[in-house]
Amino acid sequence: MVSKSVLFFFIGAAFIAFLAYIFLFDHRPPLTLETGPDFAGTVAMEPLFDSHSKTSYLLPMADGIELAVDVFVPTDGDAAVSQFPVVFKYTPYGRSHLVPGMPLWQRVVAKLRSGQWGPVFDATVRKGTRVYLSQGYAYVIADMRGSGASDGSHFPLDSQFALDGKALVDWIASQSWSNGKVCMEGQSYTGWSQYAIASQKPEALKCIAPALIMAESFTGGASPGGITSLRWIDRYSELLANATSSAPDPNASDKMFPVAPVVDEDGDGELEDEIPIDFDGDTPIYRDGVGRSKHFYARGILERRKNLLPSDFLGPNFAYIDATRISYGRVIDYPKQSPAYMLQHIDANALPIYHLGGWFDGFSKGTTQLYASTQYSQMTKLKIAPRIHRPTAVTEAYADYLGFEGNSDDQLIYESLRFFDHHLKDIDNGIYDEKPIKLYVMHRGWRQESEWPLARQSVTPFYFASNHSLVMTAVAANTQAARDDEGVDTYSVDWSHSSSYSENQSNRWIMMEAPTGVMDRTVQDQKTLTYDTPALTNDTEVTGHPIVNLWLSSNQVDADVHVYLTDVDTQGRSVYVSEGHIRAGWSELFEDDDQVLGAIDVKPELPWQGYRSEQYKDAPLANGRIVKLRVDLDPTSWVFQTGHKIRIAISGTDTGNFELNEVVCPQQRIESCAETTLSLHRSEGMRSNVELPLIP
Repeated sequence: MVSKSVLFFFIGAAFIAFLAYIFLFDHRPPLTLETGPDFAGTVAMEPLFDSHSKTSYLLPMADGIELAVDVFVPTDGDAAVSQFPVVFKYTPYGRSHLVPGMPLWQRVVAKLRSGQWGPVFDATVRKGTRVYLSQGYAYVIADMRGSGASDGSHFPLDSQFALDGKALVDWIASQSWSNGKVCMEGQSYTGWSQYAIASQKPEALKCIAPALIMAESFTGGASPGGITSLRWIDRYSELLANATSSAPDPNASDKMFPVAPVVDEDGDGELEDEIPIDFDGDTPIYRDGVGRSKHFYARGILERRKNLLPSDFLGPNFAYIDATRISYGRVIDYPKQSPAYMLQHIDANALPIYHLGGWFDGFSKGTTQLYASTQYSQMTKLKIAPRIHRPTAVTEAYADYLGFEGNSDDQLIYESLRFFDHHLKDIDNGIYDEKPIKLYVMHRGWRQESEWPLARQSVTPFYFASNHSLVMTAVAANTQAARDDEGVDTYSVDWSHSSSYSENQSNRWIMMEAPTGVMDRTVQDQKTLTYDTPALTNDTEVTGHPIVNLWLSSNQVDADVHVYLTDVDTQGRSVYVSEGHIRAGWSELFEDDDQVLGAIDVKPELPWQGYRSEQYKDAPLANGRIVKLRVDLDPTSWVFQTGHKIRIAISGTDTGNFELNEVVCPQQRIESCAETTLSLHRSEGMRSNVELPLIP
């Protein structure tokens, strides 16, 4: 009989061997990209390099602020290659995270699932980073000042980020492992950072691939149609505050772990104890009780307390595009913080740009505007998938609903790698033999196009008519108006209307998470004023920027208008397609290039209401006045199938998501809202309509 001691010995030995196996070997699946039939099918990424090194730095900027940087360099490949092209990401969300107090079992699970043992999880958790490294790219990721493990303070879209970023690109180009060629990647804030750095023209920057970012920062981000997107700003401010905290709130909506420190100051081989557990005044207290002299991580925490958040810019002082403020000696200015404004310093002929977007993203118009404004260059490309802001993949609900094939994350990696290969490695891979645009046409699939908006679009007005109908001819609309109530429809605003969808009550503007299902408006449409086409006799494609023209009056002196384009199926289910917003006081139109102070010719030509303080008209609807409102909806590419109906739904509120009109609802609570009736006019000379870009 085997003794207990021998049995325990073998069990212990087996466990140690298991841990050694887990620790020493990479257990992640092979780097295979499932791109789907319209890209390359299944692509096995044969590695040119099998492993990588990692080095972290604190790099001083010109003003003494130090930025945290992680550098990954390929190893165990072609020994003759010692210098690499570089993919660079510049982020406020943390270049690397640390999970405090990870027990052994969690670390084992983490190793099996991510290939990283923890408690530090760096950028190579991402599949894209591992692909780039395996294909012979160095990868660099840096914490912006006032975030992560970097020093300093910042405000949203801080102009200093551009200067810091140029210094980082210059530093990358000077390193022994760099061949002096850099491209950038990233979405949202890290997409904005690419325009900011590119505007400084660092010599080593050879291309950028910005994804999902606004073109103009006031209506494109904070206040669509001049109506503040309160829930988005509050949620995003919470996310940023959590991202820059040393001890993120575990009860926050967006759970995060602390960003990993760079320096192991006490030299014990652990980074976790470099994060203070508390402060005695400004003196940090450490979990190991060991004192430090430099306090690398702690000093950043103290500086980050001075950060300004988007929520700090709410209220009447920031209700207009011309609002400014000076912080840290730098000016906060909506137009000058806009990527489209920065394009005046970027020559797309010299700096290739791959614009990446999502049809349900809050910044979808920004993606198309930035592309259209740079498509003079043959080196500019555009790709738009049927995705929302986060997650980066097409959600399971929309993949099922649309019949989406492949993995959208893998498609993004595949396209980005081709783009980088061409511009950093001079590989003729055919990327510019294709048309410059790849659009996912919803209910039809991927398609290549040559320009935006599409040259073959037929902008067709559909007129609001009696019986809540949409008709294609003004004659029919006018005839119906003469038969009924002189062409006026009245709607009593239902203040419970909200564009929050599915179980998690999300939408395109809550960009931290996607709706858990398809955005179904069937119930919410019952709270709006709707107009439907007859059942369609043919599949009808709408690709481009729909524009709604409304002649509106009210029993109140002011009003907000939220417009939705939906697809009503044969069972009466209404599915969201697009939306637009406008406050009645913004009825006058101005030159659209004014949104970026005339810095560039913004394309395409879309309605622009100015949004300067002196351009707002107080009490626009007083004394029964009728105003014309012209508002563009977010761009789309959608096929309304045979038997379905095209619907326009109009509401006076998006409660819980956008601010309520302060004149009608002075306390910003629906209990304080005055009874409001909107009257939509559709008679001769005031034929309210929607202009749809139809594709034959």
